[in-house]
Amino acid sequence: MTLREKIVHGKETVVGGWSLSGDPAILEAMSSNFDFVVIDCEHGPASLRDVENGIRAIECGGSVPFVRIDRPERIGAYLDAGAIGIIAPNVVTPVGASDVVRRAKFPPNGSRSYSLARCTQYGRDAAGYYERANRETIVVCMIEHVHAIASLADIANNPGVDALLVGRYDLSGSCGYPGEFGHEYYLSAMERITEACQADGIPYGVHVPKADREMLTKLRLSGMRFVCIGMDTTTLQDASAALTWERLTR
Repeated sequence: MTLREKIVHGKETVVGGWSLSGDPAILEAMSSNFDFVVIDCEHGPASLRDVENGIRAIECGGSVPFVRIDRPERIGAYLDAGAIGIIAPNVVTPVGASDVVRRAKFPPNGSRSYSLARCTQYGRDAAGYYERANRETIVVCMIEHVHAIASLADIANNPGVDALLVGRYDLSGSCGYPGEFGHEYYLSAMERITEACQADGIPYGVHVPKADREMLTKLRLSGMRFVCIGMDTTTLQDASAALTWERLTR
């Protein structure tokens, strides 16, 4: 079963890691622990060449490479580099979702350009890749604004959209209370998203940059099937702080 099949048809929660740095060594080290790993190009510094090397590292670590895009025009380039999953930030309308799918899929499902890039093993597997790409490429739309909630079902039910990922910080910011995840406005927005997704059987989840086993269990029990936890930079920051504290308190 491919990862896309697990997300769309499975019952278990798939869990991804998140990299802001895009550093290949870190990506390779963390990849064995996750179903997939995301290179964040919206907020991170990775260039297209960095992304390609990061994807190699994720594959070497035994996981599935995703890219959170910085702009829709780069979707084809990230897929050419070997990404299996695309995460599109701040999708607010069904038209926006359609545009992401169009750029991620080959004809007749979309308008992605054919190439002999890395995704095809530079041409050695061109026919095989073209045959399976539309079936295996994963498209995830991020819900990051309260205005998207009214169109949630239409966004998710767009042919080619496989899951929704809630961006908690931007969603809370659009409620007027950035980072206040206990505020009633944010909780109300999350409740509406949860109800809509569960009513239609839409795979969905959140990214929690700082998470532990207890948080992951809570997310799984809530019905979320596509979850991203942690972030390489915050994990390293927290781990180094803990080591420093231990050294100082000996």
